[in-house]
Amino acid sequence: MKAFSFALILIFTALMTPCLAQENSRHRFHFGLHESSLREKAIERVMPLFPDEAVRSGLSGLVRLKLEIAIDGKVLRVKVKPKTPQVLSKAAAEAAKKWHFEPYPDQQSLGRSSMGRLTFNFIIRKGEGFVEMYDPGPGAPDREHLGYFDSAKEFREWALWEEVPDK
Repeated sequence: MKAFSFALILIFTALMTPCLAQENSRHRFHFGLHESSLREKAIERVMPLFPDEAVRSGLSGLVRLKLEIAIDGKVLRVKVKPKTPQVLSKAAAEAAKKWHFEPYPDQQSLGRSSMGRLTFNFIIRKGEGFVEMYDPGPGAPDREHLGYFDSAKEFREWALWEEVPDK
């Protein structure tokens, strides 16, 4: 029986260690917010300006951001999906840092921030750049819907995505 108990402890330890080592950020946040909730809680929204350089270069597409939001609703940090063109990620991050949200009180008073995401669609039409909030439409896969939030995936991505520094 002791050998069986010891084996269970070893298995449990082997399974848990990568989870704990992989990402401490899940403990950093009070909770995660799906994009539709984050948009609803926005008090102040600032849309990105489409950089002239990007229009001239023909750079367009989705820019996916993850935000760390303080208890008072201010954006603390912005991370962008890897391999996003820098000129677009910088424009989106500069705008997102100006967003302000309804306060998210930390029920446990641990001072932990929240995490959410925003997705901007940079579009070029007839040589002009436009930016709008991403709308996946009803036929999109579940993971693309604004109300979808896979906590484990979101927190893993937080660890891997690139932080956009202040100017």
